[in-house]
Amino acid sequence: MNTVDIDGIDMPEAMARLAGNYKLLVRVVRELIKMFDQQASELLACIQSGKFDETYIKAHSFKGIAASIVARAAYEATRVIEGGCEQKSVVQCEAGFRDLSLAIEKMKVSLPAES
Repeated sequence: MNTVDIDGIDMPEAMARLAGNYKLLVRVVRELIKMFDQQASELLACIQSGKFDETYIKAHSFKGIAASIVARAAYEATRVIEGGCEQKSVVQCEAGFRDLSLAIEKMKVSLPAES
C-alpha cells in the first residue's frame, strides 16, 4: 500500500505514534469515519434536544479516536462540542458538529482506495 497523506491527519506525528504502520492508520481512520456515519444523526439529535450529558459522552468518544491518530481538526471540533456541553450551548455544539462533519468528510475523500 502506497502511503498518501490523509487530509486532517498530522501524518508525521500519526506515523510516529503508530510505529510507521500506515495500514493501521488507514484502518483506524476508516473506523472513525464508519463510527461517525453511524452515529452522526443521533449525535446531532442529542445536541438539538439539549441532552448535554449524552452529547458530551458521544463527542468524547470521537475525541479519543481523533487524538490517537492526530486528526487535529476532528479533535478540535470535538473540543468545541464538549465546551458547548459545559456551557449548555446548543449553538456552540452545533458549530462543533459542523466542523466535525467537515473534518470527517475531508478524511473520507482523501483516503486511499480500499484494496
